[in-house]
Amino acid sequence: MNPHESQTGTLAENATTETSAEVLATLAEIGEEVNASLDLDEVLARSAALIKRHIDYEIFGVLMFEGDGSYLKHRFSIGYPRD
Repeated sequence: MNPHESQTGTLAENATTETSAEVLATLAEIGEEVNASLDLDEVLARSAALIKRHIDYEIFGVLMFEGDGSYLKHRFSIGYPRD
């Protein structure tokens, strides 16, 4: 293996480690948001904003089980029509 290949591998490993650390930090922040508020809409909005750091979405939705758990209901969304 030549030195250039070794350096490229190390750069890729460092980038992966940095990305993993950023994702873990974001997950920790989402956990803090969940524990900081009883307002589900506020928690979902803040979580969506934190997720946007890593996934540049145009539309975002959260579906939750309803009733006996046999169907899903839209609970929160960004980029979808209100109805």
